[in-house]
Amino acid sequence: MPGTHRASAGTMETSVIRVTVRSGETAYLLCTVELSPIAGRPMLLQINAESVATLISGMVFRGQFQPQ
Repeated sequence: MPGTHRASAGTMETSVIRVTVRSGETAYLLCTVELSPIAGRPMLLQINAESVATLISGMVFRGQFQPQ
């Protein structure tokens, strides 16, 4: 949906990002979590399509599904 959007991720701390999307454009966000002694710290970043392709290429399930 075109426009400016606000995304957030939180634990004890919150990461907030504003993303402006133009008509016909797709926006991608990456959320990482840094470990700390008390709780994870989220970090939201806007990334490009090439970065997304690289990240998801390693997320292919190559095992065999085993129903419970």
